[in-house]
Amino acid sequence: MIACAYCGKVDSPLPSWATFFVVNDNNLCGRCAEHLEKLESPWCEVCSRPMKENGICSDCNRWESSAKWAGLIQRNRSVFQYNEWMQGYLAQLKYRGDAALADVFARNLQRIYRQQFDRCLLVPIPLSEQRMSERGSIRVRL
Repeated sequence: MIACAYCGKVDSPLPSWATFFVVNDNNLCGRCAEHLEKLESPWCEVCSRPMKENGICSDCNRWESSAKWAGLIQRNRSVFQYNEWMQGYLAQLKYRGDAALADVFARNLQRIYRQQFDRCLLVPIPLSEQRMSERGSIRVRL
C-alpha cells in the first residue's frame, strides 16, 4: 500500500492476482487516476487539442498565419487532457514544489517520445530568473 502522490489517500484494494502482479506506475489512488484522461486521436496534428477529426485546430491555424508566431510550434503531444483536475495537479507540481507528481507522467512521456519523437533531440529550455523564483526549483530536471 502506497499513499497517493496527489491526495495522500492510501488505497487498500481487495487482494487479487492483479494486486500482486500489476504495477501501479502512476502512484495515484483509484479516485485520482480516474481523472487522468488520456488523449487519443482525433486531435490537432500540431498541438494535440481534441478534435472531431484529425487536422489542424483554429488556434494553430491562426498562429501559423501570424508573422510573429508562424513556425514556432512544429508539434506538441500532450499525454493527458487538460481538465480542471489536471489544472490543480499541475499547479501543485509547478508551484508547490511537489516533485513526486512528475512520476505520473514519466512512463507515458517515455512511450510517446519513443513512438513519435524517436529521431528528435530533447532540448530543455531554462526558466527565466523571475519564473525560477516563482517556482522555486528547475522543473525541466524532473
